[in-house]
Formats: sequence, C-alpha cells, structure tokens
Amino acid sequence: MLVKPLSKLTELITEWEGYRRFVYVDHLGYETVGIGRCIAKGVGAGISQFEAEWLLARDLERVEEELSDSFDWFDDLDQVRKDALKSMCFQMGLPNLKGFKNALKAMAVNDFSNARLHFLKSKWARQTPGRALSTCDMIETGTYPP
Repeated sequence: MLVKPLSKLTELITEWEGYRRFVYVDHLGYETVGIGRCIAKGVGAGISQFEAEWLLARDLERVEEELSDSFDWFDDLDQVRKDALKSMCFQMGLPNLKGFKNALKAMAVNDFSNARLHFLKSKWARQTPGRALSTCDMIETGTYPP
C-alpha cells in the first residue's frame, strides 16, 4: 500500500497530537489512540469496519511472518493448518503459542491428531472452547469448519 506524502495539515496535527501506539486517556478524559483518534463511545469516531479489517489483515501478515520465522516447518503446512496456527498466534501471541511444546512438536512431524489432543488439553481450550475445538479440527483434518 502506497502512503501519500504528509500534507501540511497532517504534519501539524501529528505535531500537535503526537503519536501513541496504545490507548491513552486524553486531557478531556476520552480514550484515544494513534494520532488523536478518539475511540470513546458516544464521543469519538471509533474505528470503521474497513479500518478494523485493514488492521486485521496487517496483524495476520505479521503473525504469518512470526510463525514462518519461528518454525522451520510452518511454510510446508497446507493453508488450512497455517490459518489455524495464525488464528492461535493472533489470539494469544507468539510467546504463549510457543508454550504448547508437545503440540508444536507433533505439528512439526505432521502428527496432527496428536497435536489436536495436546492443544485441547490447555487453559486456552478451556477459556475459548468453541474456538479451540474449531481450530483443532482444522489442524487435525486440514479442512475449514462449515
């Protein structure tokens, strides 16, 4: 995606507002993020569906790169199993995903049934049982849920 050069107004607003990577409370008490984007319900613009989908697409690109860099076998998986791991990495972050040592060892040797069992014996599976079951079915079968 090409980014246009900053206009004078964009430069000024960026200077005045500053950039904040994480949500902060502005001087009026409203949740704000980025360069002055008020996300407080009833006051701010929030984010649009398009912006949310754009952010998700960037996040999925990032987690795919993280997985590819972390596991030498990741790139050899079929798309469904890659997507299952990308979903998990998106949900819990790479450091937490790396904690699934036995499941990942099984994934490395294409023992997807065993990987499924190990993933399902986890706090993650207890916390998000529907999502975990669907994700583990993807890992075991190599097919997307209906």
